Amino acid sequence: MLAIPTNAAAGGVGTWTRVTDEEAWFELNLLRHDGRLHVGVREDESSLTYRMIHRSISSGGAVGPEHTVAQGFNYLGYYPAFVESGGQLAMNFGAASTGDGYSNSHMEAVVSSDNGESWTAPFDTMVTDGPAESPSEMDGTIGPNSVAYYVWEGTLCICVQRYTGAADADHTNFNDVGGNNIDPSIGFDSATDRVWVVYLIFGGDNPGLYAREVSTTDGEPAGPSLLLPGSFSTFQGDRVISFQNGRVPMAARSQGGLFVGYRTGYPTINRVRVWRVGGGGPDTIARMKGIGEVAITADPNGRLWGVWSRNGRIYVRRSNPAVSRWGKTVTTRYPRDTVGITTLQADAQPKVVDVLAHSQQVGNSGFFHTQLEPGISFRARPRRFQRGEKKTVQFTTKDAGAPLANSRVTVAGKSCTTNSNGACSIELGPYEKRKRLKAKATHSDYKPAKRKLRVTR
Repeated sequence: MLAIPTNAAAGGVGTWTRVTDEEAWFELNLLRHDGRLHVGVREDESSLTYRMIHRSISSGGAVGPEHTVAQGFNYLGYYPAFVESGGQLAMNFGAASTGDGYSNSHMEAVVSSDNGESWTAPFDTMVTDGPAESPSEMDGTIGPNSVAYYVWEGTLCICVQRYTGAADADHTNFNDVGGNNIDPSIGFDSATDRVWVVYLIFGGDNPGLYAREVSTTDGEPAGPSLLLPGSFSTFQGDRVISFQNGRVPMAARSQGGLFVGYRTGYPTINRVRVWRVGGGGPDTIARMKGIGEVAITADPNGRLWGVWSRNGRIYVRRSNPAVSRWGKTVTTRYPRDTVGITTLQADAQPKVVDVLAHSQQVGNSGFFHTQLEPGISFRARPRRFQRGEKKTVQFTTKDAGAPLANSRVTVAGKSCTTNSNGACSIELGPYEKRKRLKAKATHSDYKPAKRKLRVTR
């Protein structure tokens, strides 16, 4: 095990903390294990070689030291796959030390038994397929009976490995659609005991996002690929899809349900959609012009978080536990000196969402981390009244459609606390002059919300 210790950097809600420097590539993978969020990312080691590094982030947002878990490879897959099994943390990635790499790489693995503080030396799993199907960009999940499943984008395939420790050089291409396949993700739906792959197709006659079930018996395809509803736009009779960097965003709820996040729109990308694998139509959680990168994640309580970038800001929105309604959108600025966001990744805790954004910067691009709290839907009725009258203003606070009790509302030096229905009231006026009043709703573990009231003639 090789390690490069650095001092842990403090973070937390609303604070951007650097995680990688410009040597790191703009794609990574995440896994929360034993209270820490683990990050795996490829870095340029020299003009000819690459290394794989690991860092972890505490629940409070402090970024820990950097560990080099593999180095000296002339080829490494763009991002690794994390899985958690038997109390250990495993990182798998495509790699080769000789030859051109991309066409002869094997799936290498490193394992940590102390939550990422130290790692074994890389070892060859003997999972490979020769020139057509070498493991490259990877993702992983744990399926039924604690068996690990991996997916990767090969030169000519979307390949899946049901990994039990044995060597394997025979995989079926999950792409039964045609065209060029990229950016696969894999996930396990605990509600149905089914494993699914999702991937993107461009070129050919049927571009779009597709999902295909993985047999939990042998890792082979189970049924045909399914086109994700609303995953493409139509322009002059042709399908048009929206690319983004990194894996297709996918999230599994521990309570069951597997979800995919994606963006659509042409010529301007203007929607973020969330679809439950095997379900009906998608939810549209954002409608705004100029949407950039998208991410999705699930928290331990079953809520989903949608994350996206747009015009200098990161946006997040959280669902209710049943994923039947979505709450108030919350936003924060990009990291300082950012000229663009290349990729987004996210992972949710019970009260906050951890966001990692690859910031394009002049001189030192890299990944930055922050945390965001959910939003409060805040209303006031009436929002305007005449200056010469007394008026009782009713305030309500909600979270994804559910009443939010114990919110503190303040306005004009007065305050009230919402009841079990998320409501409270304050008597205002009379006033001598017209004015605008600023009402504010606060609640622990939520971003404060504001409303303006208008006092008229």
